[in-house]
Amino acid sequence: VNSVLRTSDGTIWIGMLGGGLARIVMPGEGYRVETFPEIRSKYGTNAISSFLYDRDSILWIGLADYGLICRDLRTGESMDYHEHPDLKGLPYTSTVCAMMRRPSTGELCFGTWNDGVWIYNAGEVRVLDKRNCSNFYDDCVFALAEDESGNLWIGSRHGLFIENAAREFHTAAEYFGGPTVID
Repeated sequence: VNSVLRTSDGTIWIGMLGGGLARIVMPGEGYRVETFPEIRSKYGTNAISSFLYDRDSILWIGLADYGLICRDLRTGESMDYHEHPDLKGLPYTSTVCAMMRRPSTGELCFGTWNDGVWIYNAGEVRVLDKRNCSNFYDDCVFALAEDESGNLWIGSRHGLFIENAAREFHTAAEYFGGPTVID
């Protein structure tokens, strides 16, 4: 098990690197496992590294060794980010390790294994990575969170980084005004 998420309807989703997604409906309906055979057939894997249940029954899936998949749970149709009209210009990533929707902006944030953070909202995509943030030491992102002030906290292989609400990018040391144990 690599990811666990509770949606507002009380469903617990469990992403498994061993393949597929378990859905537990509370209370009383038990559970069922979605192995996504069509995803396995199309992409050669159904090992889920992360996922995000979005509005309008859209499930974003970080597919290990492949990248990002968008699945419409109503129709059962899936498309990868290379096919998505707004995301197709993004570079290759082997997986998306973390996902979230920012409460302050509604943006979807995807923490990638090798290309920093992809931020997507209403047809616009921006990227936080070593190429455009000179103080971003490592593009391997494992964790994302937003605080009550609208700052985006980014956990990477080489420390903690913060993009503040004004879109200024900082290392933890810059943000806190000196060296920290999380640099």
